[in-house]
Amino acid sequence: MFTLMEGWTRRIIRVSVLALACGMAAVAANAATPEKADGQSGLAAHVSPGRSMPVRGARPAAAALATGLSYHGGPVITSAKVVFIFWGPSFADASSPDHLYALTLQAFRNQFGTTLEYNVITQYSGIQQANLGAGTPDLFDAATPPANVTESDIQSEVFSYLQSNGFDASTIYEVVLPTTSYYTEPFGGVSCGAPVDASFCARHSWIDNGASAIKYSIQPYPSCAGCQTPGWSDVQNQEHFVTHETRESVTDQQVDAWYDSSSGYEADDKCAWWPPPFIGSGGYAYQYEWSNQTSSCVQTLPIGSGPGVTTNGASGVSTTAATLGGTVYPTGASANAYFQWGTTAAYGSTTASQNVGAGTTPVPISANLTGLACATTYHLQAVVSNGDGTGYGGDQSFTTITCPASFYTLAPCRILDTRPFPLTGRLVWEFGVATSCGIPADATAVSANITALDSTSSGYLTIWPAQAPRPNTSTLNFGPGQIRANNTILWLAPGYGVTMRAIWFEFSGAGKFHLIIDVNGYFQ
Repeated sequence: MFTLMEGWTRRIIRVSVLALACGMAAVAANAATPEKADGQSGLAAHVSPGRSMPVRGARPAAAALATGLSYHGGPVITSAKVVFIFWGPSFADASSPDHLYALTLQAFRNQFGTTLEYNVITQYSGIQQANLGAGTPDLFDAATPPANVTESDIQSEVFSYLQSNGFDASTIYEVVLPTTSYYTEPFGGVSCGAPVDASFCARHSWIDNGASAIKYSIQPYPSCAGCQTPGWSDVQNQEHFVTHETRESVTDQQVDAWYDSSSGYEADDKCAWWPPPFIGSGGYAYQYEWSNQTSSCVQTLPIGSGPGVTTNGASGVSTTAATLGGTVYPTGASANAYFQWGTTAAYGSTTASQNVGAGTTPVPISANLTGLACATTYHLQAVVSNGDGTGYGGDQSFTTITCPASFYTLAPCRILDTRPFPLTGRLVWEFGVATSCGIPADATAVSANITALDSTSSGYLTIWPAQAPRPNTSTLNFGPGQIRANNTILWLAPGYGVTMRAIWFEFSGAGKFHLIIDVNGYFQ
C-alpha cells in the first residue's frame, strides 16, 4: 500500500488565516504554487506535494528571469522514461479524435528525450538524453473518469497501473484526461473543463520520498483559452504541457533539486508562456527552457563534445569560510577543473586547478575558501576543460553567516501567549517576533523564556528560524498537563507569511497545547 508522506516544504504552501487572540495566525497548508496570501502569518505541514503550470498570463515574465536556478541537493532523474495513462474510453476508440490525439502524444514522447529541446536540461546534475518511450507499456484505461478528478483519483489510477506493471524509479507516470473531465488541485485550483475559470494547465507531483518516490503528472485536456496558444491544435497544446511537466519532473522531481531560490520557480516555470511556445523538432510543440549556461530562456542547447560540469553550490558556510562543490562529467580525456568566484557573477577570482582524470564517470570536485567577509553574498561557477573543449556549470551563490552581534537587554516582556486558544500539534507554526516588545526589525536573535502548558499529549517542542531547515534537537519536552519552561536563544529569519523576522515551531504530539514566550533581550 502506498501512502502520501506528511512532509512539508516552504516553497509550495498557500496560507489561510485563523486569527488568535494573541495576534498570531495559524494556517492550513496544501501543495500549491509559490504564491502566498500577502500579510498572513503562520503555516502548517503540507499534505500533498506538487507543482502546477499556470494559465497563460498568470505570471510576470521579468520577475522569473532575474536569477538562475540553484541546486538544493534533491534527486534528479538521470535517464528518464515516460509512461502515459490515457484515462477514458474515447482514447481507445479508433473512431474518436481522441484516439489520434493519444497516438500523437505517444509519437511526440518517443522522440522528445533525444531532441535538442530536451538536451537543455543535460546541464543539470548529469541528466542525459534518453528514449522516454523505453519504459513499461502505456495504458489505455477505458473506464470513464469522474467529471471532477481529484488528487486521490489520480493517485489511485497510478497505483492501479503499478499493480500490473511494476514500479520504476526513473519513470514519470503521466495521466491524460479527456474533455469530459477536469482536475481539482488539493488546495482548490482547477484545470480546463471546470465550471469556473482555470488556474493552471498541468501539474507534476510525487508520492513517498527518496528512491521510492513515484513521480507522476496530471495532463488535463487543454480546452480553455488560458491553456491554448492561438492557432495551435489541442494536441499541440498538450505537447507543450507534456514538455513542461516532464522536464520539471526530471530536474526537480520532489521540488528539492533545481529551482530558483528567489522565486521558487522550476526550470520550465521560469519560461512558462514567455517567450511564446514554439514548433520545434519533429514539427511538435515545445516551450522555452531556462539555461543556466546562457542565463536565459532557450529553445534548444547544442550537444557539446567537451566535458560537462555542474556547480553544486557551497557547504560548511561560516562567517569567513565556505567549501565550494561541483561535479565533473569527463569525456574520456584528461580534464582539469576549478571554480570561479567573487561577489558578483563576473567572479574575478579562481581556485587552484585540479585534475579529474580521463574517465567517463562523474567526479566530485571541491575547494575551500577562507578569509571571506561576513554577511556577504558570493557567486561561484565550476569550470572544466580538456582537449575537447571547456564546460561551464551554472552560477550559484551563498551568503556567509551574519557578523557577530551585540546583545541588548530588555525589560521582561511577553510576546506570545496562546491562551485561551490552544495550538494543534504536528503542524508547523510561524510567529513574527521582530518589532514586538521593543525588538528592532533587524534583530538576529532574542533571549527568551519558553513555557509550554496545558498539553493534552506527550511530546517535544522544536523552535527554529523561519524558512530554515528543521533541526534534529528539541527546545522543550513535556507531557499531558505539565508546565515546563526553558531559557533559550531564538534565532530569527525573514518570515514566509509575515513581513517581519520570525520563528517556526512544531509540537511533536498529536494533541493541543499552549505556548508562552517571554523575552529579556535581543542580538543585533
